[in-house]
Amino acid sequence: MRDIWKETVLVGSNESIRQFAREIGDRNPLHHDKEAAIKVGFEDIASTGVRIIGYISSMIANEIPLVIVAEVNVRFLRPVYAGMVVTTTCTIVSRKKRLAKASITVKDRIETLLAEASCMLVLPIGV
Repeated sequence: MRDIWKETVLVGSNESIRQFAREIGDRNPLHHDKEAAIKVGFEDIASTGVRIIGYISSMIANEIPLVIVAEVNVRFLRPVYAGMVVTTTCTIVSRKKRLAKASITVKDRIETLLAEASCMLVLPIGV
């Protein structure tokens, strides 16, 4: 397991943002209605926070198979829009036996901080 790693993803289309929101039962107009999103100062509909947490969880599990993400604390700083390329960076800041604390950043292509998180991980046996 590395102490620092990154993963980059392309956020899907507006329709994929709407579909994901529908699938999780999120009816907030910020994820469905461009006019409503613009009224609050957004450029377009925005990805749900749960989708961003999914990017975080996936990048951790891709690096550490069988990990348990036991706790996630996230601050959403800027909206994430369709078509954005986002890079999630994970840094292991401490480790005691099978428990590890990670610091996460989610940035866009020009390094604007979109979200930051801390996670508590239960590592698989032998890692």
